[in-house]
Amino acid sequence: MYVLLILVVALLFPRNLSAETIYLKSGKKVEGKIIERTNSYIKVDFMGVPITYFTNEIDKIEGSQEPWAVSAPLSPTLSGKLYVNEEYRFEIVEPKGWFTRDSKTDKGPVLRYQKVKDDKVPSLRLAAYRAFKNTALELAQKDLEQFRVSAKQIGGGEVAVIDAPQEIQINNTKAARFLIYYTNFASQQENDWWKNKRMLCYFFVKDNVAVTITFFGHMDKFQEEWAEVENTINTFRFI
Repeated sequence: MYVLLILVVALLFPRNLSAETIYLKSGKKVEGKIIERTNSYIKVDFMGVPITYFTNEIDKIEGSQEPWAVSAPLSPTLSGKLYVNEEYRFEIVEPKGWFTRDSKTDKGPVLRYQKVKDDKVPSLRLAAYRAFKNTALELAQKDLEQFRVSAKQIGGGEVAVIDAPQEIQINNTKAARFLIYYTNFASQQENDWWKNKRMLCYFFVKDNVAVTITFFGHMDKFQEEWAEVENTINTFRFI
């Protein structure tokens, strides 16, 4: 409850602890010192209390010495075009008719796709980064543990695992995936928002390059929404 109160205060009454300004997709902005960065979240020091913000909550960050996010405006992908990243050596066919935002982070490129421009569910998020000496399954297991830690930090929540991390193959490439949802938050509002959401996470690794693809969808429409993006996932391959 105390952490949630601090979070509300941070959103409503941000104070300038450093030159970094975090702009959230909700329209709020928070000023503070970023004390930890990962591919899934950042932690901000607010009045001595570490506050976690997930990457799918953040629109952009300004004033950071490391350009965590420099986002382009959302634009429609009308033709389901082929996206090719030469630096990280992968390609994927984008979901036709969805809105996309191409970002650059301190770890690597991030692509976001939303079916509805002003609603982040359903959505796809693709992130590429360097992952030395890790297999796809190891990365999946590590991310799942980090989700558990983050859920507790943002409100005492828990991660419910529907499908545990497992190895799969896509286009003759070894990959891993798991399916989860969040539950048991101290805040009823948090529980109400999360109870009908599901997260399906994919992990690909080759030559020390990792690519994660996260599908975020509604529980009661999961199969329907997943059918729209399954073809996109299946077009991923390293080049």
